[in-house]
Amino acid sequence: MSGASFDWLRSLAATLLAGFAIKLMDDYLDHDMDRIWQKPSLYELLGDAILPYAIIATSLGCALSVQVACPLVLGAYVAGMARESGARYPSGLTAACEAALVSAAAFFLFGARATLSSVALMFSLQLADDLVDYSKEHGGNRKNFVNLLGKGETLLLAICLFLLGLILDRSRAFLVLMCAPVVMLAAFYVGSRSRHRGGD
Repeated sequence: MSGASFDWLRSLAATLLAGFAIKLMDDYLDHDMDRIWQKPSLYELLGDAILPYAIIATSLGCALSVQVACPLVLGAYVAGMARESGARYPSGLTAACEAALVSAAAFFLFGARATLSSVALMFSLQLADDLVDYSKEHGGNRKNFVNLLGKGETLLLAICLFLLGLILDRSRAFLVLMCAPVVMLAAFYVGSRSRHRGGD
C-alpha cells in the first residue's frame, strides 16, 4: 500500500470516528425529544455510557488524524450552537459566545480553511437532519430549523453550505459525504433494534 493510500485511509477512518462521536453526543443531548417522537437513538442502547463512548471515538479519531477529526468535532459543536444562540450555559456565557470562542480556538489551531469548511459541512448535515426530522415530526420541534426558516429555505441553505465546504476543502467534503450516510444508517439500525427490544 502506497503512503498516499495509507494516509487517505487514515483520514477516512478519522472522519468516520469523528462522525460517530458527533452522533453519540447528539443522541445524548436530544434523547428526551427523541423519546417523545419515538426516534431511534443510540441513547436507548447505551444510556449515560454514551458519553464515554463519544470520548473514545473522538480520541481515536484524533489519534488517527487530528487535522481531520478535531475540526469536524469542533465544527459540529459550533453548528449545534446556532439554534441555541440566546441560551446561557454553565460557563456563564451564551451559546453564541461559546461558539465564538470555540471557533477562535479552531482558527488558531487548525487554520481558517479547516475551520470554516468543517463548520459549513457540519451545519449542512444538521440542516439535512432537521429536514428529515421535520417530515417525521410534522413540525413538532420548535427548534427545528425548518420551523425557523421554512422547508425550501432550509434545503437551499443546506446545499449552499455543503458547496461552500466543498469549495474550501474538497477532500474533507468528500470524506464527510462518504462517512455521513454510514454513520446515520448504522445509528438508525442499532437504535431501531434497541428500541424494539426495549418494547418487547
